[in-house]
Amino acid sequence: MRFSGGFDFNPNDITQSSAQVTIQADSLDMDDEKWNKKMKSKDYFHVDKFPTLEFHSTKVVPTGDKTFDLYGELTMLGNTHPVIIKTTYNKSGAHPASGEHVAGFSATSSLLRSRWNMKRGIPFVGDEVEIRLEVEGNFQR
Repeated sequence: MRFSGGFDFNPNDITQSSAQVTIQADSLDMDDEKWNKKMKSKDYFHVDKFPTLEFHSTKVVPTGDKTFDLYGELTMLGNTHPVIIKTTYNKSGAHPASGEHVAGFSATSSLLRSRWNMKRGIPFVGDEVEIRLEVEGNFQR
């Protein structure tokens, strides 16, 4: 999958953190050429008309010592709706291979694809989609 983006992370004041990502929809890979073609068609991601999916955070709310809710806006299929990503700050430190300072996070969310007008197959194909993320990246201490 092709994407760009990043995060600003402030472990001393998590509310001052943010994240953003742009995903190239045509880079979707279901590990099956037939499924790839179907998912990229106008019935699902319609990549010819909507080449990117975009997320940008709007606020961060601490929920525990190492957990927070990342609120943001997800744009998909020309529609923008709010999402909440439940996030755990795992660890930060020097990366064993590069020596660069990195931070790692685990996160989950769910969405109803019908909110973004991806309705093909409902109710035979589920509307709710679970999202699981493992993210690591460089940041300034």
